[in-house]
Amino acid sequence: MRFGVTFSYANYWDWDRFEALERGEEVGPPAVPDRQIWAGQLALADLAEPLGFDTLWTVEQHAAPYLMVPDPTQYLTIFAARTRRLDVGSMITVLLWHNPFRLAEQISVLQHVLGPDRKYFLGVGRGLARRNFDAMGVDMLADGIWGTPEQCVERIIEHHEEVNPSEIIVLLGTGTMTGPQMEKAMRLYGEKVLPRVAHLRTEEEAVVAC
Repeated sequence: MRFGVTFSYANYWDWDRFEALERGEEVGPPAVPDRQIWAGQLALADLAEPLGFDTLWTVEQHAAPYLMVPDPTQYLTIFAARTRRLDVGSMITVLLWHNPFRLAEQISVLQHVLGPDRKYFLGVGRGLARRNFDAMGVDMLADGIWGTPEQCVERIIEHHEEVNPSEIIVLLGTGTMTGPQMEKAMRLYGEKVLPRVAHLRTEEEAVVAC
C-alpha cells in the first residue's frame, strides 16, 4: 500500500474580498496575504518525505483564492528538486488550458529532475469552472475543442521525443472504466454539463485544444 498527500494552498479568508473585486467594487488588500498561505503550505509539504509519504500530489486552478496552484508541473518540479525519494503527481492538469508542446517540455524537465528511479503521475481533465476558462482565454462552450483525454495525451507525447510514455502513468479521472463506459461518461458530461456540445460524438475527430 502506498500513501500520498496533497495541500490546498487556499486563501479562504480572501473570498469575500475577491468576490467584491469581481463585482467591480473598491477593495483593500487581503486580510491574509497569499504569500503567507504559500509559506505555510510549503512548510507542510516539506514534511511529506520525512514523514514517510510516498507521493506528493497537486491540482490546477486559476484566478481565485481557491487552490492557488496555477501550474501543477512547475509546482511538482520544485518538489522533485527539494526531495530525494518522493514520487509526484498531478491530480488534474486541465489540458484545454495548455499548449501541448509547452506542456511536453515542462514534463520532460520534471522527469529529468526526478531522475530514473522516481515516477510522475499525470492526471488529466477538462476543467469545469467558467472563471478558470475565462481567465485562461478559452471558450468553454466552443465547438470542436472537446476531444478525449487520450487524444490530448497523444499530442503531448508526439510533440517532444524526450517525454517517455512508458514513464508517465496517465490518470484519466474515470477510474477503472471499460472503453464503452468511459465513452458513455464523456457523452453524459457533454449532455448534462455542456449542452452546446451535446451533439458531438466521442468517436468523431475533434480539434483538441490541450
